[in-house]
Amino acid sequence: VVPAAYDRIREFSEGMIAVSKDNSWGFVNDEGSEIIEPKYRMTRDFSENLAAVYIKGKWGYINRKGETVIKPEFVKASDFSEGIAKVRLADGTTDYIESYGEIVIKGDFRMGEDFKNGFAAVLHKTEGWGIIDVSGNWVIKPKKKYSHIENFNELGLAKVKFGKKGYHLINKSGEILTERAYSYIDEFSE
Repeated sequence: VVPAAYDRIREFSEGMIAVSKDNSWGFVNDEGSEIIEPKYRMTRDFSENLAAVYIKGKWGYINRKGETVIKPEFVKASDFSEGIAKVRLADGTTDYIESYGEIVIKGDFRMGEDFKNGFAAVLHKTEGWGIIDVSGNWVIKPKKKYSHIENFNELGLAKVKFGKKGYHLINKSGEILTERAYSYIDEFSE
């Protein structure tokens, strides 16, 4: 039970819930005890025991005790997924960091997806969309003809869009598996 002393309350994530009071965010635990006082302008939910917080115009990360573990130096920060988080640097590039704050995948990416099933779709600054693995190696090399690409699902298939023609499915070898383009392909699994 969360006390009624907060203006806004988000969903539980890893036993913690983000709460807002007077436009500042903090966290309470699943018993409703305030663990991290509301003092941040913005926060993300906890993922892999870390939460991104906005401090003095930059994003950094705190642990479950409220201690800053990755100093605020990013323009944007995402949740950790598979031990890696996507961050935007001041120069406009998107890189990936590990839980100690070290950049582990540096690329000329304009944007990217979070890692899922060991892969992340990224938009290279000049080459187009492609997919990388957790080491930063290209699994699907970037191509300008891809107007968008999504991460591989658990079956090893990814949705890729060619211009305005619609979506196709590709495998990890980049082979197109659908004969025609579809305006929409829903999530699916076994």
